[in-house]
Amino acid sequence: MFLASKYEDITPLKMSTVFEKIGHSKLEISVIKKLELDIVKTINYKIHVPTVLDFLKTYLGEVLGISILSRTETRRKEDAIMKFKGAEDSKSSSDSISPDSKTPMHVDEDIVESFLIEKMAIYLAKMSMHD
Repeated sequence: MFLASKYEDITPLKMSTVFEKIGHSKLEISVIKKLELDIVKTINYKIHVPTVLDFLKTYLGEVLGISILSRTETRRKEDAIMKFKGAEDSKSSSDSISPDSKTPMHVDEDIVESFLIEKMAIYLAKMSMHD
């Protein structure tokens, strides 16, 4: 409750309130502090509010099987698709194109479709945040 209050409330609970009302004066203040520190260490200090991008990553991954790994990976997919489309338009016979020659990326219609869904979902989410 003490951690939740610090995170959620405008004015968090005071230690005396936690000691008296929540702990019923049975836990010492040093124990409350130690337990709070243990909880925060256990979750690796990762306390944040989920954003629209967090929701999209989960939704696209779980429902549509589209994974958003990072901006770098999205950019890599975009570059590969643009090269693939350019090669397709000029009737070149290359189906494995990569922005760097070290890691080839196989591009097909499913990759293009999932990339377009990913980009459109991110765009709409960002635009909705303005409103």
